[in-house]
Amino acid sequence: MTKNILIWALLFLFCCSKGYAQKGEYQISIQSGYENFPRFFNDGYNFALNFKHYVNNRMYAVANFHTGLANMRREGQILSNSQKHYNLDNKLRDYMLGFGIGGDIFRKNRHIVYAQATAGLGTRDRKRETIGEDGNEVSYTSNRTTFALSFSAGYDYLLTDWFTIGINYTGYQIGRYKNTCNLKLGVNF
Repeated sequence: MTKNILIWALLFLFCCSKGYAQKGEYQISIQSGYENFPRFFNDGYNFALNFKHYVNNRMYAVANFHTGLANMRREGQILSNSQKHYNLDNKLRDYMLGFGIGGDIFRKNRHIVYAQATAGLGTRDRKRETIGEDGNEVSYTSNRTTFALSFSAGYDYLLTDWFTIGINYTGYQIGRYKNTCNLKLGVNF
């Protein structure tokens, strides 16, 4: 399903892109925001670093590094008649390094609407604590590296010729699909 969405998105970019960037322009940006972690009790936040280079007047090559973080703490008693308390600490960390392409779908004056897709490697680190049959805390850790995908659609506003602010939606497939909503700061050079 995700592969089909990416193929259609890339086809859309190639057919409909009307960017007006100059060849050779670079942008480095940092973004952060909310991230939804499905099947995890608490949502989290994320940080990403993007680097893009315009290869022609419409399209650019992009490299991104993403970190998603979610924490969950639970405290309480094992049984209502027991005096034994538990303090469970669950953590989930997703990392991705991806390379891909993107394009400015619309660019007028200081307004830019863009879409991009990347593919690369993703790692999921998970620490899970639970209560064992004997009533004691049990900890499990796992680390998994897998193929990862991301797709972003966003809006940038050029404050100056070299500084941009923006918002975007990014979906990441690192193990499971996750949604993010971000604020972005970028520097053009």
